Amino acid sequence: MTEKPAKSESRTIDTTLDIKAPPEAVWKALTDPRELERWFPLLSRVKPGVGGSIFISWGAPWEGEGQIEIWEPGKHLRTTWPFHAPEKGASPLATDYFIEGKGGVTRLRLVHSGFGSGAGWDGEYDGTRRGWQFELRSLRHYLEKHRGEDRAVALAAHQIPMAPADAWPRLVSREGLVAEGSIAGLGEGDRYAVRTAAGDDLRGIVCVSNPPTDFSGTVENVGDSLWRVAIEKYPSGNEIWLWLSAYGEAREQLPAIRERWSALLARLFPDGKPVHRGLPG
Repeated sequence: MTEKPAKSESRTIDTTLDIKAPPEAVWKALTDPRELERWFPLLSRVKPGVGGSIFISWGAPWEGEGQIEIWEPGKHLRTTWPFHAPEKGASPLATDYFIEGKGGVTRLRLVHSGFGSGAGWDGEYDGTRRGWQFELRSLRHYLEKHRGEDRAVALAAHQIPMAPADAWPRLVSREGLVAEGSIAGLGEGDRYAVRTAAGDDLRGIVCVSNPPTDFSGTVENVGDSLWRVAIEKYPSGNEIWLWLSAYGEAREQLPAIRERWSALLARLFPDGKPVHRGLPG
């Protein structure tokens, strides 16, 4: 996966990812509401074709509807981005997906454009860039490992009164997510194995390693699920998200996992508070 530098007058996220799946499967994963819910939002509605729309939601207020501007099945999809720009009068952000198949592999190029160069855009740009880094790997994981399977998600979220650089060492300490093992110094494609202080064994392949804000990896011993740790910055305060996407029988473990992870965050950050998202689906 590669990322290109942004232009000075505006900022654009331009990244590519190779997926071992045919172009038609990638297109369907981008445009079919049930397929979208298997890797990206928790709820989706689609009105196909130019002039149609794609609605995505992780629960209010993280939801919105983007308009479809280009619809070329198996080749090119362009939508407006269904979230608010940080300044009034700004042009809508846009997302282009370019699909190219070759030798049993599909190369997906994503171009998310329209970010202003001013400091007021920094949070929107950084959060979106980090989000796509994980979500595109979620797409690849779904298509290569679980194509056609429904997904369920466990999310434990906790608001913290500190910066990511201060919270991260506590989060990945022996009292936190890394009671045994280590994720320090690992990069995409490396193997990892940890045991959390909550008693969960997590083993698999690193997808994203970007401390002090992000780590994600597959969890081969929990139905080849997908784990994400993130510290998100919001006006109301920073939040830690522990997220697990599971398929098949592994979905039955999610309520207990969420309960353990919520309790773990409460012990680690007693000066914070749990966040209940009321997620859809």
